Amino acid sequence: MSNVRTHRFNKVKYAIDVEGFKGETTQKKQYLPRIVIARPDVTMVESLPYGNSKHARLMLSVLLHECLHASNWDKSEKVVERTSVDIVKLLWRLGYRRVKQ
Repeated sequence: MSNVRTHRFNKVKYAIDVEGFKGETTQKKQYLPRIVIARPDVTMVESLPYGNSKHARLMLSVLLHECLHASNWDKSEKVVERTSVDIVKLLWRLGYRRVKQ
């Protein structure tokens, strides 16, 4: 995986931490607001999965979901969830997957 540490959403720079399973977006007063993708039951760092697995699709969904929160904090959880699911379904049908380089 490329070493992505930051990304801008809606002109705000976010730190990106990809560790596994659960997603969280925060605007706490710290150096940078953060998007954290972390699995609560795993302590070692894991990367986003490759390929066609159900887990790979789920992680794409979690990542997109948290990016949508970062892009627009005003949207409700229901709207963000529905939007992320719809976009991931389309991307998956079009063949978008994480591949090893």
